[in-house]
Amino acid sequence: MYGISRGVQRNKPVKVVVYGVEGVGKSSLAACFPSPTFLDLEESTKYLDVARFEPAPCSWAELLAMVEWCSMGNMERGATLVIDTLDAAEALCAAHVVAGDPKWTSIESPGYGKGYKMLQEEFSALTRALDLVVSAGVNVCCTAHAKIAKFELPDELGQFDRYAMKLTETKSVSVSAIVREWADAVLFANFESVVMRDEKSGKAKATGSKRVLHSEHDACWDAKNRWGLPAKLPMDFSKIAEFVPKPDREGQRAELARLMAQDGVGEAMLGRVCASQQILASDVPIAEYPPETVCRLVAGWPTVVEIAHELSAEEAEGIPFN
Repeated sequence: MYGISRGVQRNKPVKVVVYGVEGVGKSSLAACFPSPTFLDLEESTKYLDVARFEPAPCSWAELLAMVEWCSMGNMERGATLVIDTLDAAEALCAAHVVAGDPKWTSIESPGYGKGYKMLQEEFSALTRALDLVVSAGVNVCCTAHAKIAKFELPDELGQFDRYAMKLTETKSVSVSAIVREWADAVLFANFESVVMRDEKSGKAKATGSKRVLHSEHDACWDAKNRWGLPAKLPMDFSKIAEFVPKPDREGQRAELARLMAQDGVGEAMLGRVCASQQILASDVPIAEYPPETVCRLVAGWPTVVEIAHELSAEEAEGIPFN
């Protein structure tokens, strides 16, 4: 049975890519997203007070496994998973592809662009995995470095330089295109010089710089958004905050209470379930459950009920609870 809905879906998790020049503050901006948890592949957050997975993944398989874990109800709905950075993730992907054939020494070993095609196909597994994270109610923010690349329009002569994500781009393969198509917003972060003109001499002089975000495509950079943002805006999370859902912690606790009443799982039994799975001690009051624990219980409620029944059966048989 299918239904039809209409209207803007403001409460849906978002997929955002922030790329830019070095030192512009990509990680700092990502840290402003709701309840961010970083997959820090470059150790770029060591001076930021943020949550991060430790140890960070050091292989492509570990990265995909961590992303999969985030899609299984283990993160709070409305929180944010941050991949920092996509170019570091691509390096793990390339190493994985090369390791798949003992004759290869680099991604270019097979020739004819075959290695890059395999890289593009394998990298798509990450965007698919991140889609599952979004389906679990979690925002995704990815950062990437920028590079200056030669570009030629198909209907015009001559090449020119433009900023692009520091991802593989050849005539037949484009990892960056996969990322651009996947994202709801691709924001290019850069420094903009502040120029003042001397009234007497008429000469212009740079007096400083400011950080800005570009949200629309330009001949000099890739960017896009689906929110109707201005083409250029200050590099301030408050300028995009209204489009990024936040955790509904009270709603999640209310949903947990509803499920408990529906299936007859009392607070004491829920505590035993948590203890049996080494989530929390059995005597922790529900009011003190961390938000991510509440979300995990709601997302995996059928399993919670199953474990509760097993524990009840053991008690009925006189088996002591461990």
